[in-house]
Amino acid sequence: MSYSSCSRASRHRNTPFIPCIPCPDCGKIVKRFTSGTAQHNGWVFYKCLKHTKGCNFWHWELEYVIYLLDNNVLTGDDAVDALGWAEDRRFDLKLKQEELDATCPGADEQMMTTVIALVKEVVFILKIVVGLVCLACVLLLVKK
Repeated sequence: MSYSSCSRASRHRNTPFIPCIPCPDCGKIVKRFTSGTAQHNGWVFYKCLKHTKGCNFWHWELEYVIYLLDNNVLTGDDAVDALGWAEDRRFDLKLKQEELDATCPGADEQMMTTVIALVKEVVFILKIVVGLVCLACVLLLVKK
């Protein structure tokens, strides 16, 4: 069976061949995405286009490569290259995250605390606005 590559070979020269396969659960094509979350920033994952819409196929890049190996989609040199590359990439990403955590300990908690405080302020302002609207309505009713 022939597969197209999910890897970004045009942007990253040393990227191995990692094929996009039809989802084993529903048949839709599996696509490559990059995480932008604080905990996994830059991590690549593969998921079915119907993920969260009835299909659960979703893997981080290394686990996706292992899935391809286990199902004989990747074999020979392609398998060795993809697995080695995915393991190295995982190591580099974890190291980068550890360095970030060491230089900014508690950054996620500080950000969450700030967001919660802002949300509380917005809710307070909205309560005031609703109260003023209700007061205006009452005044209009009394005036009639």
